[in-house]
Amino acid sequence: MSVTRFCRERLITLISNAASGFGRIVSASFSVPAGSIAANGAKPSAMTQAVSILTRIHTPDILRHLVALPAEDRWLRFGHSISPAALKYYVHEIDLSRDQALGVYDPDHALIGFTHIAVDQPSGCAELAISVLPEHRRRGLGVAMLRRALQHAADLGLDRVCAHFRAENLPVLKLARKAGFDVATHGCEGLASKQIAESVLPLSPFARQPARMFIKPE
Repeated sequence: MSVTRFCRERLITLISNAASGFGRIVSASFSVPAGSIAANGAKPSAMTQAVSILTRIHTPDILRHLVALPAEDRWLRFGHSISPAALKYYVHEIDLSRDQALGVYDPDHALIGFTHIAVDQPSGCAELAISVLPEHRRRGLGVAMLRRALQHAADLGLDRVCAHFRAENLPVLKLARKAGFDVATHGCEGLASKQIAESVLPLSPFARQPARMFIKPE
């Protein structure tokens, strides 16, 4: 999932400043396509990892996460091919005094899931962008981060959450519909949106754990 117009314009400015010739960012996507399962065939539960609030000290982890995404996933998230240098500029320009970043770490302290909640207080809207590394998908991490993001938007008193995504990103389309978002597509773009009052889900007991905490399964 991705950004409303205000956040899209902000991303366009960031990348344009990072390097010329990148073109216009059309959208950022909620990138949770089909993925793999554990080597032993089991699907670890999302409840074995905490959804953490990230701060400025986690900026290097966020950058490593985005660089580790396959090129296709970065294209889905940003709506355009993007170089590591431009990614670095984008990450360092995220305003965490206004927005919020959420993440999930694995036992080796690698950031395997990342959510950027872009906040526009004047419009009462929060824009979501979520990504999960391929080897950790199909474990419920995207859903867990989405739940926490919705709660954060509600805590801020916002009216709506929304996201733009590429219409061909079928896993995102499925996740948005499963979460009860209103979804519309037009050409290559899609829009998912929902009123906060209808969106807030009960927080899991792990939703507010501090960053880098790993909850071992029983």
